[in-house]
Amino acid sequence: MIFEISIKGSDEDDRILELTGKEKIIYFKDSVVRTEQKTKMGTVITIDNFKTKERYSYSERDDDKVAMKMSVNDMNIVLDMSFAHLPDFELTKETKRIAGYKCKKAIITINAYGEHKDLVIWFTEDIALPNAPEYNIKGIKGYIMEMVFSTDERPMTIKCVWVDATPLPDHLFSVPSDYTIKSMPDLMKPAGKVGN
Repeated sequence: MIFEISIKGSDEDDRILELTGKEKIIYFKDSVVRTEQKTKMGTVITIDNFKTKERYSYSERDDDKVAMKMSVNDMNIVLDMSFAHLPDFELTKETKRIAGYKCKKAIITINAYGEHKDLVIWFTEDIALPNAPEYNIKGIKGYIMEMVFSTDERPMTIKCVWVDATPLPDHLFSVPSDYTIKSMPDLMKPAGKVGN
């Protein structure tokens, strides 16, 4: 799947997209999802294994070749820091087609970092794939195909524009062997303090 990212607003938004990337490519096979996002700093790759409940994240530009391993507990800590409470959820009757799939519309209201945000989410029940942990919103019973984040007057849109069912090689769904895998807690410690 290929997702395009856009922000409507000022020239500053173009600079933000230049840093974060305008495209997100998602590959999936069985219960493993690989996400690639090309940024000005290099390609950031995230591998979510929904069977083992682990996430690996690394950058192809890294000279030291380190991949961060996150457990479910690590992800929950990150998510708890961003959401003050469970989001409000409203399923509408609207539908539309995205990349050939029938999608339903939901409106999510959250308070993140003390700021009120509305998300418009379009999801399909026709793709049997879990959403990434940060997009696992209670009430969404399908794969998210489009999200519109509204803050102020500058909405950011992430939308699936293409789905290809070509079989993929297994090596895409694991960290390259020349990378060292370190846990999130170990990577967060000051230099020289890794381990117990």
